[in-house]
Amino acid sequence: MPEVNRLTEHPGRYSVAKASSASALEIRVHVYTVCWNEAKFLPYFLAHYAQFADRIFVYDNGSTDRSPDIVRAHPKAELRQFDSGGTFDDLSN
Repeated sequence: MPEVNRLTEHPGRYSVAKASSASALEIRVHVYTVCWNEAKFLPYFLAHYAQFADRIFVYDNGSTDRSPDIVRAHPKAELRQFDSGGTFDDLSN
């Protein structure tokens, strides 16, 4: 297993400690977004973030187009339902 260097701080100096990758921290990237009728945009959005994200959580605000189907079909995406109760309408201006 390859070794990973870790910078450790000691009073007045720094040193590098070696650790196996099994004990190294694993960084995970999750993306969270809200969507409503974004079927035209979602394939580009998902393709972009799938390049580096482990999971993409899409909160759908009652889409009436194919947005939910597109999210469900993507291997890294998870569809969740979200009802803003119309509060996003207040933010448009």
